[in-house]
This record gives sequence, C-alpha cells and structure tokens, in this order.
Amino acid sequence: MVYYGLVCRAGNTSHSIILYGQVAMHISIVAFDGFNEIDTFTTMGILTQMRGDGWRTGLVCPTPKIVSANGVTVSNQHPLEWANDADVVLFSSGSRMREVADDDKILRRLSLEPERQLLGAQCNGSLMLKSLHALRSPEVCAEHGSMAMLIQAGLKPVAAPLLVHGNVATGGGRLAASYLAAWVIWRLDSMMAAQHALTRVAPAGEEQTFVAHVLSVVRPFIEGAEAEVAAEPSHRQPAPIVISATAVQQAPAATEMETDYEDDEDDEFPVELLTVKPEPVSVETAAPEGPPLFGGMIETTGKILEVEHLDGDALRVMVSSGGLPMSKIGRGDRIAVNGKCLTIVAKTDHHFKFELPAQVQGTLTGLDEKDAEVNLERALAYGQAVNGHLLEGQVDGIGEVLKFAQTGESWQLVVQVDGKLAPCIAMNGRIAVNGVSLMTTQVKDVGARCIFSVVLDAQIMKVSALKNVRVGSKVNVEADMIARSLQGMLPPLKTSAGRSRG
Repeated sequence: MVYYGLVCRAGNTSHSIILYGQVAMHISIVAFDGFNEIDTFTTMGILTQMRGDGWRTGLVCPTPKIVSANGVTVSNQHPLEWANDADVVLFSSGSRMREVADDDKILRRLSLEPERQLLGAQCNGSLMLKSLHALRSPEVCAEHGSMAMLIQAGLKPVAAPLLVHGNVATGGGRLAASYLAAWVIWRLDSMMAAQHALTRVAPAGEEQTFVAHVLSVVRPFIEGAEAEVAAEPSHRQPAPIVISATAVQQAPAATEMETDYEDDEDDEFPVELLTVKPEPVSVETAAPEGPPLFGGMIETTGKILEVEHLDGDALRVMVSSGGLPMSKIGRGDRIAVNGKCLTIVAKTDHHFKFELPAQVQGTLTGLDEKDAEVNLERALAYGQAVNGHLLEGQVDGIGEVLKFAQTGESWQLVVQVDGKLAPCIAMNGRIAVNGVSLMTTQVKDVGARCIFSVVLDAQIMKVSALKNVRVGSKVNVEADMIARSLQGMLPPLKTSAGRSRG
C-alpha cells in the first residue's frame, strides 16, 4: 500500500486527498442478476475487515437492484462504471453469466486495466474477464458445474482453488472466495494483514487451522512471500499446496450445454475430466509464546485521533505514534497504551490502530477519549534491561486521583482503588499507574478502598502523560505481578478501616 493520500470519488472521477498519510483501496465486487450469494458476500465480508485501513469495498451492479440465483434481491452500492476506477475488481459467478458476458451494452460500460488493477473472478465469472480481454492465460479455476460453459468459451478450466497470472486471479468453488480475498489483501498490504482479516471471520475454535490453510494456498502466488514469512517467525504457516495441472478434453462443439448454473449433482457432466487433487496439507504451528512483558518506562506519548464504533459495540481506536519507530513495528505487535497491552491491527508511519472488545471497555479507562494523550511503550525484547519493573500490561483496576500536588521538584500523586487490590499493594513496593512504573511511599486501607501515594520526578513529568491528570481523574492501575502471584498462595489479608500498612 502506498501512503500518500486517500482516493475521494465524485461520480466517475477520482481525486486524491491526504488523510493520515494513507491511501484508501477501492474494491468493486461486481455481480449481476443470477449471482451466487456465497462467493459474492464471502469475498465482501473478508475484504470489509480492512475498512480500518481506509479500504472501501462496494457491491457494483449494472442496475439499482439485482436478484440472486436463489431469489434474493439486493440493491447496488455503486453503478457498474465505478469498477473502472477501482484498485480491485472481482467478478462473482452466476446462473446468467454466459448471457451477461455476451451483452455488448454491459461490456461497453466497463474498461478495466490489468496493468493497473488487480482483477479476479470465481468459477464462471471468468467469462467476464475473457469478454473484457483481461485474461493473460486461458487457464482459469472452476468447479465442475461451470466447466462446460468455460470450455465452450475457449477457456481451459482447472479444478483448483486458486490460480494467478500476473494481476489476474481466478478461484474455483464457492468458498474459494476466502482465497481471492486473502490474495488481494496480501498483494496490496501484507501477510499479517491477511492473517488478521481471516482470523476475524474464521470459525470459532478453528482460527489457527483455518487461517494457516488459506494462507498456504495463497502463498505460492505472492512474490517474495517466503521472505515475508521468514521475517515473521512467530507466524509460521504450512508448506504451500502444490496444484498439479489438470487435463481437460474439449467438449463436443455440437453438444448443447446446460445453461442452469446450479447443476444437480446427479446430472451427468458431458465433459470427461482428469482432476489431480493436492496431497493433504499438514498444519505447522509455532510453539506457544509467553505473554509480552513491559518495563513501565514510557518511550513516548501519542494522541487518540479517532474512535470508530464496530459491530458488537467493539471500538477501533487510532493513535498517533509519537516517537515510536513504526518501521520496526508490524501488525500483530503489542504496545502498552496507558498501561494496557494491545495488539496493533493496522499501522502507517505516523499512527497505529487497536481494537477494544465490548467486554473489556469497562475494565480500563482513557482509551476511548478522542484527543486524549496516552503513554506508549513497546513490549520488551529478549535480553533487554528492565529499568522499572516487570509488567504484563493487564489492568487490575481503575483508580481515582485524590491528590496531585507539587512538593519541591517532585509531584505527589495519591490514588484510591478498590480494596480487593489491597493485598497486592505494599509500602515501598512497585505499582504501575497508566503504564508508568512507580514506587509507593504510603499505603492505607480505608473501608472498601485502598489508598496509595507515589512520587513523580521531573523526568516522568516530562516524558509521560501523567502530567495531565487532575483530582478526580481516572487512571489504569496494575499491581506488582509477583505480589499478585503470591496473593493466590496466601490466606486473605485482613485489614481494618484507617489502618496504614508497611
């Protein structure tokens, strides 16, 4: 992806504008009357996972409404001409595709450029690529039900899930939509981006197997894919599927082929096929990794630029990267934001994005407030010195600031938290406030609350966002991980109201 501007469209023209340094990708899913719902909406559903990166995926049709092979009526999002300026154009299959591919009125509305655009089709959707002179090779992927009409059109169908020639890809079978979508994302962004999008739509409990298999099919068609995988050793994928060539005998010219795309399985297929199936692929998974750790030493601060509401009340948050070296940070890497360990789902040279599921939003604070300044710290590398204390980036509780006042050259910060954290907080012990490693100077149990005091020196005030807190501010608190572990081994600590602990 090129990071210099977004594409803004008005009518059939396109203009570039700069927005956070990132170029939007426009993807056209082209469908006609008689379209197949599975490949149309599966492809769209996976590619829509990239909307946080500025990708815009739209259903493009020749008329305001189209009807599927099963009688489902949908409205188009864009007219057919919208595909001409798109970065990616993918044709769905359908029961009337032979008729559509021969319709001069439709063909005259489309002007595709394989040198500039990524083009793709599923099964008999390849007829459109042929009619538009976009195919580099007559070999196209297809499932058995559409092979006859492809052969009649002079194409050479292959019983394979994915086949790519330059910028043109074809998929065989309804669920080959996942391979086409992953190919587009990997080509235009990265393997990590494809992995993330696929994980979001994978069957629950089968995410790793599903994603590994799809990427293994796509990898042979991505230039430099092996180098990209090698650069991400924690995301190793299975060996590529090797698809053998399929020999197809030409159908008799005088034979009238069945025009219904939804052929019954019991119907005799009039073309003799020799299909070589690939050997089963073994899924290789990386050894489980331990949780990331942090040192509580803030590297820089960022600013929350945008808060986007997703399905299921989840949030996608964009944060400016401050002084972080984003060229060394990739998708899937972990960053502590105000003390919470979060996974990067999208990035540019100047910002990154993370997501907050609905179930965790009430357990932390300060990560959904636009324009708020936040503390940023990358996960520790193996062998890196820890100048603060070890943190897991898991917020144990939300604290409230009771006092924030300057004392000499330092500042005293007094915070109250739920008394459940009291056993993990000791005087002269370690604690993290909004991800900053600090030492407690006083600890007091007051009823159902635990109140602790810490001192912020001039350096902390300079490099962290703690300088912005005020009385009444909410902060994320993480107790010392060793104290938390020991708590589970010891009997409950009894405290009394107003009792100070040392």
